[in-house]
Amino acid sequence: SNGSDNVFYKVIQGALNLTNHPRAGAMDRLSHIVDRISSECEQMGARRFVLFIDEAQRLSADDYEYLANIDDGVNQDGFRLFCVLVNQSDDTNADPKKGRCRIEDMPPHVVRRFFMADHSFRGLVGLSEIADALGRYDAMKHEGVPYTAHFAPHAYEGGWRLASEAPKFVAAIDELRSDARLSGNSDLPMMIF
Repeated sequence: SNGSDNVFYKVIQGALNLTNHPRAGAMDRLSHIVDRISSECEQMGARRFVLFIDEAQRLSADDYEYLANIDDGVNQDGFRLFCVLVNQSDDTNADPKKGRCRIEDMPPHVVRRFFMADHSFRGLVGLSEIADALGRYDAMKHEGVPYTAHFAPHAYEGGWRLASEAPKFVAAIDELRSDARLSGNSDLPMMIF
């Protein structure tokens, strides 16, 4: 091993909020991870543990093998590991020369194990989706009061809702895009809402 397995397992330990000894070896870290996952399943009465991996486009072929080792260990304990791999398709750092790999280049056992289905996530597109996102502030409550009622109580009492501002929001975005001479996809990341 070139030590990358130890680094990978250390990152997973951190994501699972596990304490780790700085000089622990890869096998100790792997065992610790498997024990935690199996213990969580046992405590919850569940047979499956879902592990979300964001920025999965940065995983190397070796990282998938290390993930398979975790899956094998959890399987041996009688539980299932289900991985949700979230890839950023527009990541300019996802360069195969840097050890990242494309699904076409992965071994069949990795593809069969971790790539059962593909679903594309997009940002918000169009008036109705933006109105829906803004409308969540009309419905979500903080201490029993909708957010829009908290921040604009008189307007809210008068029947105003943030969702009704969606056309103005879309028009402002379109104007900004036009002024900046931006063309193409105009998805809005959901994190801005």
